[in-house]
Parts: sequence; structure tokens; C-alpha cells
Amino acid sequence: MKHLLWSVILGAVLFTAGCGPAYGGRGYGYGSSYRTSDSYYGGGGGYYDPYYGNREPYYRGTYDNRSHREVHRDLEHDATRVEENYDKGLRRLDRQEQEAREKAARRFGGNAADPQYHESLDKIDRKYDHKREKVDNLRNKGYRKLDREHDGYHNGW
Repeated sequence: MKHLLWSVILGAVLFTAGCGPAYGGRGYGYGSSYRTSDSYYGGGGGYYDPYYGNREPYYRGTYDNRSHREVHRDLEHDATRVEENYDKGLRRLDRQEQEAREKAARRFGGNAADPQYHESLDKIDRKYDHKREKVDNLRNKGYRKLDREHDGYHNGW
């Protein structure tokens, strides 16, 4: 009878306490040190500010712990990538345009007096000028994005 009473009490305690997730809420088998809802960090939600010790979100809701130099280094790296992609796109367009011109020359026998050959070359010029404008717009879009990131970083000071 005594064991039955203790079993009922233990069962009631476990039932009222509830069972938490078996793997820290993530299902990967990590302990509670990987959870954001740890009591050490003050519970779940929000962002922890180690300087002020509060849970208010940082500017735009994220904390960037990189130094000023590291941020500018990363922005410069991203700008280099934008320029590399621009150069790659232009090289591709130059190659494709050259191939299109060679195809037109083969088709019309390279006859400069043929008006259809000139029309074909004009069409190729228009097509690849338009494509170059699109590549220019992509490069400008990339730089505008970097400018916004840079301004956002400095406005967060």
C-alpha cells in the first residue's frame, strides 16, 4: 500500500510538471546550453544585450558584433564580388556577341553588300546593347544594396 501511495504521488508530480522536449527543443540531441530559452539567458525571445544586460532588440533587431574595420572589410569584399560578377557578365556577353556575329557572317557569306547581313548585325548590336544595360543595372543594384548596408550600419551607432 505504501508503494502504491508513493507511485501515485510521483506520477502526479511528473504529470503536473510536464515533460519537456527530449532534445532541448531542437531534436538534434544537444543539451540545454544550445537553447535560447535557457534561464541563464533570461528566457526566450528578444535579444540579449551584454553591455546593458537588457533584452531590448538592437537596431533593426540584430546584433552585429563585428568591429568597424571588419564591417568595412566585409563591405569591400562584397563590392569586389559585385565587380567580379559584372566583369564575368560582360565577358560572357562579349563572347556571345562574337559568336552571333560569326554565325551571321557564315549565314550571309560575310557579304558586306548584303542588306540582310547589315540588318542582322544591327539586330545583334541592339540585342547585346540591351543585355549590357541589364548587366549594368545589376551592378548598380549591387552597389545600392551595399550603400544601404553601410548607411544602416552607421545609422545604428
